[in-house]
Amino acid sequence: GYHTSSSYGVDDTCVEVAMTEEQAASVSEERLEQVAQSCDCEIEIARSRVYVYGSRPNADLAARQMKDYISRASVAEQLDLPRDLGPHVFTATGPNGEDPIFEQLEGSLAVKLSIMRDRRGISIRGSSDGVLESKRQLQHFINTFIGMSVKITPEQVPLVDGLVRNFIRPLPYIGHAAV
Repeated sequence: GYHTSSSYGVDDTCVEVAMTEEQAASVSEERLEQVAQSCDCEIEIARSRVYVYGSRPNADLAARQMKDYISRASVAEQLDLPRDLGPHVFTATGPNGEDPIFEQLEGSLAVKLSIMRDRRGISIRGSSDGVLESKRQLQHFINTFIGMSVKITPEQVPLVDGLVRNFIRPLPYIGHAAV
C-alpha cells in the first residue's frame, strides 16, 4: 500500500474509508499526497481501505475528500450473464414499450455498458457509484426473468417448434426459447 509520512501527536485519530479493491487501485499516489498535505494528515492505503490519521477535524475532512474522490473515480467491472438469458434482452424494448435497460442506465447513471459475447458478460464503465448502481439494477433486471419448462408429447414437437420459432423467439423481451 501507499503511505504518506509525517509525525503526529498522541491525540490524533484514525478514520477508515472502505472501498473495493478496484477503486483502491484507481487512487493515484499524487491524489493521496494532495489530500494529506491540504488536510495536514497522514494517509495510508491498504488493499480495500484508506486510513486517515490526524486531528479529528482534519482526519474527517480528508476522509470526506477521499470518499468523494473514490465515488467519482472511473472504474470498470463485469457482470456475468446467465446461460439461459440472451444478450439481446438488454438492448431490446420492453414488453410495454419501455426503453431498453442499457439506454435507461446509460442515461440516468452516466455509465457505458457493452455486451462481451466472448465472455458472456456485460462490461460496465463509469464512476464508482454509477458502476455499482448499474450492477445492482442489472442484477435486479436479470432476476425478473423466469424459466419455464413445458412437457409435450413427441407428436407435438413439430407444431410447438414452429410456434416457438415463428411467434415466441422473435419477441424482443424473451430471453431464451427452445424446444
